[in-house]
Amino acid sequence: MINIIEKFKIIFDSAGFFTKNPGRTILFSFMSIIIFGSILLSLPFATADKIPLHYIDALFTSTSAVCVTGLIVQDTATRFSLFGKIIIMVLIQAGGLGIMLMSYFASFILRKKFSIKEKITMSYMLNVNDLRKVTSSMVRIILLTFVIELIGAVLLYIDFSGFFGHGKKALFFSLFHSVSAFCNAGFALFSDSFMQFKGNLSLNLVITILIILGGLSFGVIFNVLEVLSAKLKRKWYGEHKITKLSINTKIVLIYSAVLIFSGMLIFYFFEHQYILLENSIGTQYISSFFQSVTLRTAGFNTLDIGKLQMNTILVMVVFMFIGGASGSTAGGVKVNTFGLIMAYIRTLLQGKTNLIIMKQHIRKRVINKAFLLVILGLTVVFFGTLTLTVTENFALEAILFEVVSAFGTVGLSMGITFYLSLIGKVVLVAIMFIGRVGLLTLMFALSDREKATDIKYPEGEISIG
Repeated sequence: MINIIEKFKIIFDSAGFFTKNPGRTILFSFMSIIIFGSILLSLPFATADKIPLHYIDALFTSTSAVCVTGLIVQDTATRFSLFGKIIIMVLIQAGGLGIMLMSYFASFILRKKFSIKEKITMSYMLNVNDLRKVTSSMVRIILLTFVIELIGAVLLYIDFSGFFGHGKKALFFSLFHSVSAFCNAGFALFSDSFMQFKGNLSLNLVITILIILGGLSFGVIFNVLEVLSAKLKRKWYGEHKITKLSINTKIVLIYSAVLIFSGMLIFYFFEHQYILLENSIGTQYISSFFQSVTLRTAGFNTLDIGKLQMNTILVMVVFMFIGGASGSTAGGVKVNTFGLIMAYIRTLLQGKTNLIIMKQHIRKRVINKAFLLVILGLTVVFFGTLTLTVTENFALEAILFEVVSAFGTVGLSMGITFYLSLIGKVVLVAIMFIGRVGLLTLMFALSDREKATDIKYPEGEISIG
């Protein structure tokens, strides 16, 4: 595995145009692993019946796995062999962490030194300003990922061993779903996702906790761990070092909690007389909580999405568009962006001009970037939906739901993914890719930065409203 990743690194380093800036390097890395994965999944022994997948289906599956989406055009549980399922799991892991991060980690294991150019690329991916902390941050992320996924697999094994019996099958199912949940991929080895486990409290909690952790971002998790560690050291050893939660961490934690619990209550309110009615009250709340968590990041489901009420679908579209936290495996415009825009709107309504959040001033450049991200996201969703209304014969709400699910790398569907045309699949492949690499990374990769000038022009007045 290390040899394969190391070869990817050599390809990246010799890719010329694609390595001129970190954004292009990231794009090239995702494209490379997607194509490589599609080739593997199109091999005869990747399928259970040894009949090769049509290449577009292999490409769609590889893209969905690498972009940790979970939309499928072939049933993962029955269509793929053990080899195919392992490839999908590896693609999910590579996509969740980023193939560049894994390739540099392989170099670290092999004790190879990083060049300045490589460290700059890694600092862009990890959002680390100090190049001296790049290597340590990379190692911490990899180790934390494996530790969380291992703990998740152990906890899931308790449930799956009761379902399959103790053995290799229960072990593989536990590991696969732990990786899929933490990376927010939404791939399941059951044809009905987790619908048969909708009343299983322990399994639902393990899956949702893994999803939440994966959707918070490593930066937020490390910041929380540092604060907790500092408090314990002060209590036990009398140390005086004070570490505080960053404003970014606070926004992510607050708005993630708000969205999860408001989504749960909204889902229950709209569906308790419909799809939830046949279940016990406990299962109703568990299902509502599970679906609220998964609809912003990972496409697992314990209820039939195609049978939900229209008002529920519309609310889910909004939540999927928002997505998870910046720097996480989740897609969407990100909960950080949503929190910033909400705070700015409140500031404008109060008649103020400067945005102050938690006694900290937010620069105009950050606010502009947040609004740009939302506008670009809406543009992608609009043109994606428009295209599919031309090429596909499905209801508008089903198409809109599918497109937003792809953009938010969520993976939920109202049941139309299996029946998409060739053009429809290609469109969703492009949208999933955009949703995973991020709109700002895509813009940075495709643009050539010009030197800023200090020239100031006269102010103009434009009537608004």
